[in-house]
Amino acid sequence: IGMPVDYERVVEVVARLHDIGRFEYATWTKDLAYGEEYADQEAERKIYEGSSKFSELASPLEINDPKTGELRPVKYHSEAGYSILMKSGRLTTFDPSKKLSKLIATAVLHHQDGVLTGEFNPQVSRIDDKILNTKLEDLLKETEGFNEAEKQIYAILTQLIRDVDCIDILYQHLTGEFPVIKTEAAFNKNLIKNEKDATGKLQKVVAERRSLSDFAKQWGFTPEYVATYNFPSDTKADALAKAEAADTLKLPLYQNGKWLIDPTKLQMPEDLKERYFNLERIDLQEINKRYDWNPIVGMWWRLLKFLGDLNLTSNLEVIEENELLDKIYEQYPDEVKPFVKEAFDFAKEYLLKGRGSDIYAKQVLK
Repeated sequence: IGMPVDYERVVEVVARLHDIGRFEYATWTKDLAYGEEYADQEAERKIYEGSSKFSELASPLEINDPKTGELRPVKYHSEAGYSILMKSGRLTTFDPSKKLSKLIATAVLHHQDGVLTGEFNPQVSRIDDKILNTKLEDLLKETEGFNEAEKQIYAILTQLIRDVDCIDILYQHLTGEFPVIKTEAAFNKNLIKNEKDATGKLQKVVAERRSLSDFAKQWGFTPEYVATYNFPSDTKADALAKAEAADTLKLPLYQNGKWLIDPTKLQMPEDLKERYFNLERIDLQEINKRYDWNPIVGMWWRLLKFLGDLNLTSNLEVIEENELLDKIYEQYPDEVKPFVKEAFDFAKEYLLKGRGSDIYAKQVLK
């Protein structure tokens, strides 16, 4: 993308450290899910006391709220990463100046929310000559706020690291770290919706609770099979009782190269397919709670989400030149390739043709 050589070290450091907050996040909340807020950290801390997994951190991580400036507990792993890097002194390992520490930590802070991506649109703008021809540290300042050069630098760096995040998630299909067909999947027995309480605050409520019998029948299993698969050490009666009470159960899908379900059930629901072709954002939490959710839906979502969120056209070109989508498609068993072919064809025709950052509105740094 035409960045000067002295940016490369900073980009490398941010790339390596952008998810450093996930380690503390896992310790405090036992949860690595995207977008989840921290639970009550003090309560979670007690769970881990005396455990080998317990964090040595003396107190819950805190951060100054970007809007109010008041100190508060962190909510996301990106905020945790910022807090760790700014307070732990770990950046001194890379011997950055105070200016570069601010740049690196701020890029880590905003890699999850994209706040800093709005100041530079690589599809309609070019990098300012001043930035290309000036040493990076000479463009940065140590005080609060951002000058014009910094806005562009921060935006480009944040865009780049968010792109790397997206590409890496897709690339994991090729490494086997994230298989295109999971051997088993978790299916939620509850359909969840958001409702406002008396104070106007949104809260999640169960819109429908499926019986174990209906739940099992949907995928071609008996209730007894689902129960004993999830609770193998219990008697059949105890396993059934636990399965009836459980909110989430696992089901086997594909093992030792053989389907344990009818693969024709792995269809993309028509309403979600329409939203995909219209380039409309599909909410992951919503589709995970749907009665007709299946692992094929997950791939349609990933293609739209991660290709649609790419900012730099050059990264779209890298994906196309390396035939990444074709290689992912070939990972699918032949009998289910027809269920994702439309998604991959559309992605190659439209999502890789320089659309990137113009699909979704970006927040602008104030």
